[in-house]
Amino acid sequence: MGKTEFSCTIENNSDFNNLGIEFWLDSTKFFDGNIPAGIVDILHEFNEDEADHSLKIILKNKTDDHTTISDDGQLLSDALISVKNIKFDNIKIDQLFFEHSIYSHNFNGTGPNVEEKFYGNLGCNGVVELKFCTPFYMWLMENM
Repeated sequence: MGKTEFSCTIENNSDFNNLGIEFWLDSTKFFDGNIPAGIVDILHEFNEDEADHSLKIILKNKTDDHTTISDDGQLLSDALISVKNIKFDNIKIDQLFFEHSIYSHNFNGTGPNVEEKFYGNLGCNGVVELKFCTPFYMWLMENM
């Protein structure tokens, strides 16, 4: 049984250092921390088997303090976390990740639960999930 490596870059373009991120592979949490302003690289190696898997990215700790809205309701600023440079075994799959991921959230408690496509930015507390199988190259070939 071989190993597969997942990696990505998390970017916080705001001045806030208290936006939290968790990464899970199936039922194993492999990263949990606040993302400071700037860039954080995430890396996780796991055993490759012939099975279905779920990769989850969870944004947490976002509050109204992270968003500035004018008196007339216009969005002036918002803290976002960007997920970029997504790779499995050094194969960049950003576009495939975006096509096959679902972002579940409820607008930080101000709206209904929704599931929508993920385009790289986490702006609401919620979960991005990618379901894939290993061996990864087989999933990649089937979904290209």
